[in-house]
Amino acid sequence: MGANNAKRIKLITKKANQVLEAIEVGSLVGAVIVIAVAWIVNVVARQFHKSIFFVEEISLICLIIITFIGASYGVRRARHVRMSALFEAMSPKIQKIMIIFTAFAGAVITFLMASYAWDYMMVARFRGQLTPALRIPYWKIWCIVPVGFFLMGVEYVRTVIRNIVEKDVWLSPEQKSEYED
Repeated sequence: MGANNAKRIKLITKKANQVLEAIEVGSLVGAVIVIAVAWIVNVVARQFHKSIFFVEEISLICLIIITFIGASYGVRRARHVRMSALFEAMSPKIQKIMIIFTAFAGAVITFLMASYAWDYMMVARFRGQLTPALRIPYWKIWCIVPVGFFLMGVEYVRTVIRNIVEKDVWLSPEQKSEYED
């Protein structure tokens, strides 16, 4: 019974990971497309002496999505900044220790930032401020920030778990270390 449960849990986490990655990639691609289309349409509209007044706000919303969901995706794929020269000079055992430590620290920091961002979002909700052009409540825009930080924290936790469970060194849950002796 235990083996069946382990297989079921592994299958569920694999599916959840696939869905989450599809949402991240879809959000990033969609946000970039929306920015490009909005600005192109606005440039064409200006040729007819009309301007689309809400393009800047839409672009701001998309940039927030790209920044925070993109950061989560960067952690997932180990595309974040790291000190690779120092890291690659170490033995695989030390590398594993360093990755576990930095991923754990990254998880703590990003979960803490998610908490601060949540508090900020709730203050914005309490104030009831709206964007000037589209009249969207600011808190609805800023809700992506705690979500992005939380997802980054989850990816860091997954990195820690992967490095504890697996023999090899993993830079992220999806990226094995490319270190060679």
